[in-house]
Amino acid sequence: MTPHQILERRLTTLAENGTRPPCATDPERWIGDDPTARAFAIFECVGGCPALSECRAAGVTESHGVWGGIDRSKTTRQRKTTAA
Repeated sequence: MTPHQILERRLTTLAENGTRPPCATDPERWIGDDPTARAFAIFECVGGCPALSECRAAGVTESHGVWGGIDRSKTTRQRKTTAA
């Protein structure tokens, strides 16, 4: 079974028991382009997601979004430099 299949099974079990992970409330924070929103998503993940470890394992091969409390998005940041 692949990590994504394991995660899917875990999420299905949680849903059957009436539990929703934080990403189910506003998925855009986890997959959107806003790094601030993704930072908040990380906070929610590590704050008690019941599928954290399964999600983290599934996210190893991902290149965008927050997976198991880790932002997998490839972003480029430009640094501002100031003259002293």
